[in-house]
Amino acid sequence: MRRLLVLAVALAVAPGAAQTPAPFDVVSIKPNHTGAEASDTNTSPGRLSLVNVTPLERGIYSLEVIGASKLGRHEGPGEYAMKVEPTGGRIVVRSTRGNIGRLVEILSRYTDRLVFDDTSLTGEFDFTLEWLQDPGADVAGPTLFTALREQLGLRLVSTRRAIPVIVVDHLERPSAN
Repeated sequence: MRRLLVLAVALAVAPGAAQTPAPFDVVSIKPNHTGAEASDTNTSPGRLSLVNVTPLERGIYSLEVIGASKLGRHEGPGEYAMKVEPTGGRIVVRSTRGNIGRLVEILSRYTDRLVFDDTSLTGEFDFTLEWLQDPGADVAGPTLFTALREQLGLRLVSTRRAIPVIVVDHLERPSAN
């Protein structure tokens, strides 16, 4: 699968973004040749930067709560941190003051599907989510689907829905300056 560096794309492509796409004067899409595995999403008014994402139409998951969520609400001080730590075939997500929006971005990366937040959970959460990403690894552990259910009380459900799509109708190579 080819990962790309995407800069300044209309905000409507982000899960949970506004219904009406914001117009952009410039969109830059470049192949990412760094070999880096990590993805990143940064938003600010009038700008969306996506690094190491695949801009393909793909399957969709709905993230839902099973009964009562097992996510721990953040209490007291502490700085936001939501880190993904891949080690030895396992993936560990450690969250302090994390939010469901960022979790959805992470799940989209590791399921290779677009994940939508249908949990109705708001606020900040402290949790650890750990699963076995590489079934060929010589370690034991739950799959992502089992880990979500057992560790967080959440599930991913395959679904269909209309999604925003960006259509590029014309591309030109930039002129030399």
